[in-house]
Amino acid sequence: MFDLSVEFNEKLLGILPKVIYFVVAEHFARNSIWQNHSTQAYDMGFRSDIDTNPNFTDTGRFDFDQSSFVSGMQEIGKLNKLPVVIAAVVEKIDGHWVCFHYACSAVVDHHMVEDWMESKFPDVEKTDANNFGHVIGKIRDLNKGLDFPLETV
Repeated sequence: MFDLSVEFNEKLLGILPKVIYFVVAEHFARNSIWQNHSTQAYDMGFRSDIDTNPNFTDTGRFDFDQSSFVSGMQEIGKLNKLPVVIAAVVEKIDGHWVCFHYACSAVVDHHMVEDWMESKFPDVEKTDANNFGHVIGKIRDLNKGLDFPLETV
């Protein structure tokens, strides 16, 4: 039998410690985030509620550095002797590394994926594509020079 194990490449492994947020998002979700939040998509004519609703005073558009794009896959365990694999894409958003990942194997144990992510990256915040607003808030705070979100009184 062939060894079909998959591991992240060295370039990706070098970037992962710099990631400020992990986002569960497959290709379509990541592309939707790009369309709704990147300055590049806006320049290409993509518009969303954040651009057209007069109640939004901050557009929420950020620079997605497409040249920083790095991807890879990692086998994180086995389920009934079959590999459980995640795919990851990291890219710089306004100068901060964000990792988009999703389970891509034929069999998936989502608890295994969550446990593996937490064991490898315990100090990095995690969310999903529906809650990308948390990532936006973190980027804004970091761009202000803060290591934590401001508390409201």
